[in-house]
Amino acid sequence: MKKVKTIFLFILIASGFLLVACQANYNRDVQGGTVAPSSSS
Repeated sequence: MKKVKTIFLFILIASGFLLVACQANYNRDVQGGTVAPSSSS
């Protein structure tokens, strides 16, 4: 049971890190003017 909990925690952290990285990358692109914020905001 402990191993499953560890794997679940690892997936949770990995997905959270990926989400933050994508968000930061998107924000930087918008500020740079390479991506047009059509749907967001």
